Amino acid sequence: MGDKRVLLILIGNRKDEAKYVQETLTGWGCVIKTRLGIHEDVLSHCSNHGLIICELVGDKAKHAELMRKLNLIRGVHAKLVELSLDDKPPCRAASSTKRTPPPLKKPALPATAAKRKTARKA
Repeated sequence: MGDKRVLLILIGNRKDEAKYVQETLTGWGCVIKTRLGIHEDVLSHCSNHGLIICELVGDKAKHAELMRKLNLIRGVHAKLVELSLDDKPPCRAASSTKRTPPPLKKPALPATAAKRKTARKA
């Protein structure tokens, strides 16, 4: 499956900065395969913070330049993340024998609670 490069974009003042982010992303549209925009509290009140997640394709140098340009916009923080299955060690096959977790230990009671419990038994 190859590497995946994802650009995470956090927008602090969405109402003011979104137009600049949109213009920048539109200009770099050829390297953006997938784009997802998220902001909180849509029903109660529209949040002024936003998160955009972009799956990138193509030249890595262009990805870095896109991130740099987004970071020049006030109130915007962009970060590139690269994921690869090749870097991960291979999974071990599932064992046919199931391991049971160790039994849970009961937490020790505080001294006052222990005295109350002893007094109830008496």
